Amino acid sequence: MRVQFHKTDERRYGIVILRDGSEPVRMRTAPGNDPLMPHDLQHFIVEQELGIRLGIFGQVAAGGTSGTFYGNTQNRKVRRRGEKLSRAGRNDSERSERATYVCVFNWLAAAADPARRRRAAEMKDTAQSTLALMDAGERRSFDPRTVARISARMETLSREWAATRVGGFMEVQW
Repeated sequence: MRVQFHKTDERRYGIVILRDGSEPVRMRTAPGNDPLMPHDLQHFIVEQELGIRLGIFGQVAAGGTSGTFYGNTQNRKVRRRGEKLSRAGRNDSERSERATYVCVFNWLAAAADPARRRRAAEMKDTAQSTLALMDAGERRSFDPRTVARISARMETLSREWAATRVGGFMEVQW
């Protein structure tokens, strides 16, 4: 599955997902834009790196819509499959939200840029309370090597996003 993040202007982005044998699905205007990288790109990285099977992008890869992606011809069968995957993926989607927050915090906290470290300082209490609410198994997924790998990937894709011009897109492979 190929996922395209389209920079529609300096403050908004859209997503187009291309799956083999299916029509493209899209989110025309996505929420949560950040100048460093789209919020959904953060989810993409975290879900892929942590193996979160039925988060947002795993659901779409399995033929669903995650409740937010739509094609030109949404038939009843596709909607039902999407609803079923959304129910099955509820815990994974919640895990994705928690993990993404913690991973973005870790990435910003380790940055050389003082402005990014200040953003991390503002996130610190929430990141710590998010970690404290996780069960031990979920917390173990944030070992130093995994955190470093996710942070490095966020840095790479953030640079690619910054280089993407308005009207252009960057593409990642699921």
